[in-house]
Amino acid sequence: MTYHEVPNSIRITLIILTILSFTPQLHTLYTTKSSTGISIGYILSHLLVATEHLTKLTYMMINVPEAAAGQFIHDPINPGDWLNFLQTLTTWILFLTLFITSLYLRPPSHNPRPYITTYTLILLISLLPELIDPFLRFPHEGYQEAFVATHTILLSPIATFLAGFAVCLQAGQSKIHGTDSALSMTGLAAQAVVFGLVAASWPFRIAYREAWDPLHLGAYFGHAWAGVDYGVLGVVQGVLVLWVGWRRWRGVDGDGVGDGVEEREALLGRA
Repeated sequence: MTYHEVPNSIRITLIILTILSFTPQLHTLYTTKSSTGISIGYILSHLLVATEHLTKLTYMMINVPEAAAGQFIHDPINPGDWLNFLQTLTTWILFLTLFITSLYLRPPSHNPRPYITTYTLILLISLLPELIDPFLRFPHEGYQEAFVATHTILLSPIATFLAGFAVCLQAGQSKIHGTDSALSMTGLAAQAVVFGLVAASWPFRIAYREAWDPLHLGAYFGHAWAGVDYGVLGVVQGVLVLWVGWRRWRGVDGDGVGDGVEEREALLGRA
């Protein structure tokens, strides 16, 4: 089966839309000076997904491009591959910015150390080795093969799971705080749409070593992991929009009790 790759103009547009989709949440944090109601674990889970993506793209695009030539990236690497890398790098920077900002503006009672420690450890076994490899030149035959195999077979599925599990973390936080939350509904809706578009475009923006068949057995480990993760991120943001929006529309407070005017008047009437 043949396919046509998306033009680079669409890739550039999606990068710009990705940046814009984070703007409402970052603006809300800036204006409220608080991250109350936002689960740090939820943001950290999405940051871990972005870190895993950037780690593998750095391996394939910069450190060992010959290992993936013709599979996921083109041989030789073309501008579309670099735009895919820029999409991944942009997403990572935005999630990292959101993570740092949310930690800085956290409620005083929240201890940031577990989140900082967790992400530091993840960096030490993922992105950091790939960033220092061009300077230290680790032996590729042994180290790099074991490195990419671990990330492809073990850590990619974990990243996908975390992307989906994050909805539970944020839903719990939103249930506690209700309408008293710095979570931006506009930002969630924008990210749901943009991540969905990136996921839909991903099968048409990479190279395939064999005949194009994005649904064949093993496709996830070979080339579909990024598209799947973006799709899960989009679904998570969409679910949160519906769930949090429904609670706010119903006027449910942090304890799950409706606080509408009618209810208060009914209680006073029976007094």
